[in-house]
Amino acid sequence: MSAKHIFLAIMTAAIWGCNFIFISMALVDLPPYLLCALRFFFSCFPAIFFLPKPNVSFKLIMGYGLLMFGVQFALLFAGMYAGMPPGLTSLVFQSQVFFSLFMAAIFLDEIPSPLQLIGSVVSFAGLGVVWVNYTDAASWVGFALIIGAAAAMGGGNLFSRKLAHVNSYSVVAWGSLFSLPLLIPLSLYMEGPTVIAQSLTHVSWTTVGALCFTVYISTWIGYGAWNQLLRQYSIAAVIPFTLLVPVFGIIFSHMALGEPIQHWKLLSAWLIICGLGINVLGSRLLLRRQRSLETIATDVTDAPVKAV
Repeated sequence: MSAKHIFLAIMTAAIWGCNFIFISMALVDLPPYLLCALRFFFSCFPAIFFLPKPNVSFKLIMGYGLLMFGVQFALLFAGMYAGMPPGLTSLVFQSQVFFSLFMAAIFLDEIPSPLQLIGSVVSFAGLGVVWVNYTDAASWVGFALIIGAAAAMGGGNLFSRKLAHVNSYSVVAWGSLFSLPLLIPLSLYMEGPTVIAQSLTHVSWTTVGALCFTVYISTWIGYGAWNQLLRQYSIAAVIPFTLLVPVFGIIFSHMALGEPIQHWKLLSAWLIICGLGINVLGSRLLLRRQRSLETIATDVTDAPVKAV
């Protein structure tokens, strides 16, 4: 990956790490499915009037919208509403890395290289450090919902790869639209018109600001950048950057909510960054070494042989 795209991937991870805090703030006033429906309503309107529908099959863009935006965030918001704290959610949700790699290997024949697998294992060890220390704070219902959301994102990433030739922001806008036939009825059925009306009439400015972040920063900038990366690189090359999300989540939780940063959190962050370094830089170093050896071999072969 180029330095520009590495920066873009890290920026996206930082945005998504911060997003968990804004989601928890918005859930104070809004029930989860209503919040989810509002997020993607404003993500598609009025944008779809200015961005053309992606020139792909109806099933492809609908599948992307339903999985990446509808199912993923319905489960994610419900899990946080059930009691999963932002820091733990950002951690457990990174199991999507392994869902994505597994699905890409099966459905797209994108087999991770040995270095990518080693880097993922090292980073996963960092996630394990956090999990061991966070277990007591988790609710099993919330945990199961977050795992389901992670699996949905893994499936959504497959659709992102198949939409590689399409404008990233058209995908975000129209994908958001196709999530609404799931999210609006779900909110009406699970939460009811009375709760929805009461929630909308008692929304604070804090919730409005949090909703704006999830719509315009996390969805538009975050997923727009993410789709651009998946247009140019394999899932195995891009997905490991999401392992930085809980690192940023812990940092931002400390800054915004006063959550303490213990030694085990620092250890976890170090392992995650080391694993990412192996994944991103290891292949470059091996390729450079291979080219150097090939150059040396060529020079030796082409060197004139002197008669004795």
